[in-house]
Amino acid sequence: MQVCKYIVLLCLFFSVTSLAQGSKLELTDPNKPILVSSVARQFTISLNSNPTTGYSWRLKTYDSHIVTPLSQTFKAPASNKPGAGGIETFVFELKEHAFKVKRVTQITFIYVRPWNLDIAKTLSFNVISV
Repeated sequence: MQVCKYIVLLCLFFSVTSLAQGSKLELTDPNKPILVSSVARQFTISLNSNPTTGYSWRLKTYDSHIVTPLSQTFKAPASNKPGAGGIETFVFELKEHAFKVKRVTQITFIYVRPWNLDIAKTLSFNVISV
């Protein structure tokens, strides 16, 4: 009976720690390729963002024949500091036929204000189907 309690406590501990790790968003490094397999076709790109300045990330270019944009979300910072930035996360999926032959495609974002055509920053990511 005592062993069962310890097993339950261990399971609970590992569940909580995995949830805590899963909630931490890591920024996507544009210098590293994003590898996507046919088993897990969805992938995310997370970028620093600060909409209080008027800037936000916009999807500029991608190959619509093999990439499908699924969603875009903003996660506010944990701090309550005025003007603190957060993280914008984009979720994509590679279409099934993208895996028939290994492919490299590029997704490009621009950091802009909607009312201003001046681009503050451009980031491109290489996505590889494996």
